[in-house]
Amino acid sequence: MEKLQKTRCSALNAFDLLDAVYAHFNDDELFESFIETLLLSPKTIDQASAPSDPITALAAAARSDVGTEALVVALAESFAQQKRIRDELGKRGFSKVVFEGYLNILSLDDPSTDNEHVLAQIWSWFGEKTDSATQESLRLVFLEEAVRCGLEIDMPTLKQVRSCVADDALYSEFLRYLSMHESQNIPWYQVFEMLKSIIERGKPGVWEGVELVLKEWRMSLAQTFLDSAATVVASHGAPDAVFAEFADMYLADSEDCFDRMMAMTDDEALVEDLKRLEIGTRGIKSMVR
Repeated sequence: MEKLQKTRCSALNAFDLLDAVYAHFNDDELFESFIETLLLSPKTIDQASAPSDPITALAAAARSDVGTEALVVALAESFAQQKRIRDELGKRGFSKVVFEGYLNILSLDDPSTDNEHVLAQIWSWFGEKTDSATQESLRLVFLEEAVRCGLEIDMPTLKQVRSCVADDALYSEFLRYLSMHESQNIPWYQVFEMLKSIIERGKPGVWEGVELVLKEWRMSLAQTFLDSAATVVASHGAPDAVFAEFADMYLADSEDCFDRMMAMTDDEALVEDLKRLEIGTRGIKSMVR
């Protein structure tokens, strides 16, 4: 037990090690590739990249004991969000102690932690240590990260929407409704109409710009899925016309496009492969109207 206490690093130490690796790469794509390797095999991370002091230090921490490895892996999975929280607090002049307290509350190395209890503790901590304006800013970070992870929507797209809306209270409401597509499994066309309603009610005249950003995002996601789907359909020997009709239904946001695919082909394995592909790539059907 004494040895574990000596070798196990704190949440802040683990974050700082990851942050040093992030600075070392100085490239988001390279860092994301590194994180993927770390999540697959924490104990071999210093073998997967060019030798460097930050990576070696992180590898040593991950190997030190099971608890530290779990902490490093959990922080790696949420690094983007934790970095944004750290940066927001720093930008507003708060010491690292506030960030460290927040990290400790997360209990990232404890899989049995109750999420609702943790959230209550987080906002109690921030309520005690920060001002109301900072808390609103942090809530916005949490909302954006939930939408970004749940819907595979990138930050540049969210920044475009925020710029179009130019009202953080309305933007926060927009994010909460947008998240319903994933969290409550509400069909996109219904979420789309709700988003349109709250934007036009809150700030008439900006919906056209928001709508364009959303359509471009969803078309991009749909096209990524369809590019791979074309290969799957071809591997099953289905005619080009079958894929073309399926693609039209998918882009039209048809809720039953996979069921209707069964009417075009008796190849059940093909339909199942397409379903698995969509789940695997988190493809989200694009509504083109």
